[in-house]
Amino acid sequence: MELRTIETNVTPEVNDIGVAVKKIMINYKEATKDGFQAGQDIPAILMGSYQDLLKAIEDADKVGEEFNIEPFKASIGVLVPVSEGLEVLLKKDEQ
Repeated sequence: MELRTIETNVTPEVNDIGVAVKKIMINYKEATKDGFQAGQDIPAILMGSYQDLLKAIEDADKVGEEFNIEPFKASIGVLVPVSEGLEVLLKKDEQ
């Protein structure tokens, strides 16, 4: 398989959106190790992600211009941390 390195520069506000989603995925995996239990797991997932979510939401109004000017770069800035979260989420736990 051929791999390519893609580098880009984005504002922290754009990257924070992807980091928040990544944190949700990681918290989901941790919270549901013993099976999904809504009453326990949803609060654990959200509270474990609260600071990252809050930061992303507070700064969301700053990202629109970046997506309009550099949509590819802005998308990469969000998708890189999301793909890292997917990697953790999809990784088989070693017993």
